[in-house]
Formats: sequence, structure tokens, C-alpha cells
Amino acid sequence: MRRIAVIGMSKSESHHVLFAKKEKTFADNFRLFLHDIGFKPYETTMILSLMGDADDNYMARRYSDRLYTDRYFEMKNKEFIVETFFGQAKVIISIFLLGKCQSKLREAIDRRMEIEKGPPGT
Repeated sequence: MRRIAVIGMSKSESHHVLFAKKEKTFADNFRLFLHDIGFKPYETTMILSLMGDADDNYMARRYSDRLYTDRYFEMKNKEFIVETFFGQAKVIISIFLLGKCQSKLREAIDRRMEIEKGPPGT
């Protein structure tokens, strides 16, 4: 499975903001990332719910950019608050760390995301 393409990042000790390319595989890959940082599958179903629900067999439906434009999701667990905004061409992911969970987040980013390098000198 292709990793999430991150095209920009800003971070502090307790807050990370990631800018990702909006691709067809983003929703599925992002759910896996959320599972890696402790969210349960039933908590992340809202990400795919735009394509239908399990009773509708959402896996048989196709991703549509139109479904994922100007959409906002927020999730919270004991360690993280994750806010996700689907824009026209990018997805903005804002992650607030609620405790000492930097290493867990770093491992999930390394596992599920690919930080794209900009041109030299940028």
C-alpha cells in the first residue's frame, strides 16, 4: 500500500501539523495511521463513511474527490486530538499530543508517511 505523501510539516513539542497530498488511497492509509496511534477501528470508520457505511459495502464504492472536499473530522483519545481537513488539493492534519507520546507518533509517521523533499535551497 502506498504511503501518505507529506508535502509540508510544522511541529512543536505538543502539536504537529502535516500537509499531505490528497490522493485516492489517503483515506485508507490515514485510517491505518490512526490505528497505529491508538484509535480503534470503530472510531475511524467516519473517515470512510462518506463512501457509504458497512451495510452499504463501502469497499465496493469508489473514492471521489467531490466527496472529500471541504470536510472536517475530529477525533480524540487519551494521547492525541487529531483534526483533519480535506481541502481541494491537500489534506491538513493537526495532531495535538496530550501526554508523552512523541515516540509513538514518530513511529507511526515513519511507518505510514513519506516526507517529500522540496527543491534544493527551500
